[in-house]
Amino acid sequence: MSRITDKDLERALKSLNRTMGYKGISYSERQRKYIGKGFIIQGAYGGQQLQFVNYAKSAGVRSVKGGYVSKRELYDSIYEMIKGIEWYQNRTKY
Repeated sequence: MSRITDKDLERALKSLNRTMGYKGISYSERQRKYIGKGFIIQGAYGGQQLQFVNYAKSAGVRSVKGGYVSKRELYDSIYEMIKGIEWYQNRTKY
């Protein structure tokens, strides 16, 4: 099992946002505020947490998976989410 780096988490996060159709969060110099919506990674207490941010409506932030976890756990959770989303999008209708 290889070590998970911050770059690995950023790639996984970009992939999740792309899969969900989110462009991510950016800062508008003209409006002087963050705009967009998407998933972000918050770090605290020696762990990482996946959060969903929606600056399009308000500055609402929601934890996707409760609590702070190790980088490995978060990395695996993100790719499990991507697999589930892709399965749902590609399923055949009976």
